[in-house]
Amino acid sequence: PKMVAGGKNLVCNIEVVPSNGKAGRHLFHVEVIPPNGKVRRRIFTRNLSAPNGKAKLVFRMAKNDMPGNWKVKVKDIMTGKVVEKQFKLTNLD
Repeated sequence: PKMVAGGKNLVCNIEVVPSNGKAGRHLFHVEVIPPNGKVRRRIFTRNLSAPNGKAKLVFRMAKNDMPGNWKVKVKDIMTGKVVEKQFKLTNLD
């Protein structure tokens, strides 16, 4: 999503799109990065199993998390490919 309100879920569908054939099992390392860039390892990271190359991240944003431009960084452990997407955290409901 482009915007998430504090106290609500950040929901991201993550998918490997192979150049041909079907994606097999993958493992994604996901970091949710605040505007200050400081990742709190245990709180803001997840490892997601991705059968058939697909996984869903559901991450609850706290009402008191820092508003601003955040990033979701996904690394496919199997291939080493990294993708980052930005979203804005607001303190509006």
